[in-house]
Amino acid sequence: MTAWDKILRYDPEVLVIAPCGFHVSRAAEELQLLERKPGWSQLQAVRNNAVYLVDFDLFTQPSPSTLTDGIELLAALFHPDIIPVPARLEYKYLSVTAGSLEHA
Repeated sequence: MTAWDKILRYDPEVLVIAPCGFHVSRAAEELQLLERKPGWSQLQAVRNNAVYLVDFDLFTQPSPSTLTDGIELLAALFHPDIIPVPARLEYKYLSVTAGSLEHA
């Protein structure tokens, strides 16, 4: 887990949130905890609609194919203009856009 003050200092361009043990639907239930943090709305990723909730298993499962899927999804989220999200992974993430959640 990264301390909130570090996130504020880093001011990320893209923010990928994948809480351990949480699929996107469960992470979405807890999103308001982050949205209430001081400085949330000033983060570059929030202002640019580049915040994503992602299934935890893409980054924690020992299967090579699962880890590869996670890397592919990260590439697409970091570079949406050149790398599309693979259709098989569309259900594994949600885009946080101006306080709403949607599959991009």
